[in-house]
Amino acid sequence: MATTEQRGGRKRRKREKIDRISDLPDSVICHILSFLPTKSSVRTSILGQRWRFLWAYVPILYFHREKKEFINGVISLHKMHTISTFRLLLRKKHYDKHQHIAWVTAAVNRNVRNLYLVSLSNYYMPLPQHLFTCKTLVELVLNSCHVTLPSCPVYLPRLEKLHLISVRFEADNESSSLPHLLSGCPVLEELEIECSLNFFTLSVSSPTLKRLRIALEVGGGDDDDVTKLLELNTPSLTHLQLGNCFFRNIKSGAMTSLIESDISLCSYEGDEEEIFVYSRLRLEFIDRLCNVKSLELDLSRFTGRIVDSVLSAWSWTMSFHNLTKLDLTADCRFLPKFLESADNLEILIFTE
Repeated sequence: MATTEQRGGRKRRKREKIDRISDLPDSVICHILSFLPTKSSVRTSILGQRWRFLWAYVPILYFHREKKEFINGVISLHKMHTISTFRLLLRKKHYDKHQHIAWVTAAVNRNVRNLYLVSLSNYYMPLPQHLFTCKTLVELVLNSCHVTLPSCPVYLPRLEKLHLISVRFEADNESSSLPHLLSGCPVLEELEIECSLNFFTLSVSSPTLKRLRIALEVGGGDDDDVTKLLELNTPSLTHLQLGNCFFRNIKSGAMTSLIESDISLCSYEGDEEEIFVYSRLRLEFIDRLCNVKSLELDLSRFTGRIVDSVLSAWSWTMSFHNLTKLDLTADCRFLPKFLESADNLEILIFTE
């Protein structure tokens, strides 16, 4: 006769054999699988008959250095008519222009909403031109991609987030490519540009843009090759971040909606007249930040001549009435200037 302990052990073993995950609805399992890389999701097909094709109904495809045969197989067997997220990270052995274009085309044809394309080396991934007329895209991240825009108007009616990292535009139209691209994004709210730019003017114009981040890398070469002018026409902007700001001039319209700014300004070498002009242009830009509540400003790269010129031109009418937090990295002589201009300052972080 079984003891109480033996009966309890059998019950525990019986409970342990219950596969509670397989009892879940297909939609729930597919949602769980969507958090895995596609390669791991496909591996679940060996768990049993019910699992064999569940991965094919996961709305997210995430390829990370897989072989092209695997990617082709997954795309051909995938059952979803709409892809929520398509993430492609390429390694060096995948350098196949036509293959890459075919993968991106497959995503566009399946109404992709979030698209992340990343090349992990010096290779620039080519893109199909019809990517820039995709009506379903909400977020687009391009890292080390070669962009050739269509001759027809760009049309991305739902795009809200655009990140361009180490992107190479068509050489013949490099200066006009970004304005052309932005002109077709009527609801864009977030833009990030992180790359080396060697054309004369960088122009960002968008009536809906709320967040803008620009970080430039200027390599060796002639000073004349450095981007000289940044033009901002972004009246709805609330957050602005400019890193490694090598621009000689920054032109902007009114930024009355601006709440938070993180700005790192670089110095400039020239004769006395050029220093004078440069200093006033920098002050004009700083004055346009007057409505921010939080300001992180790095002026540590300013040379002695620039510092003296900026301070001598500082206007007593400059005011930051909304400023409550200031993180300032600069010559100590700038500190009293900001304290006199910020009546409501609550938090101050200063680094000389």
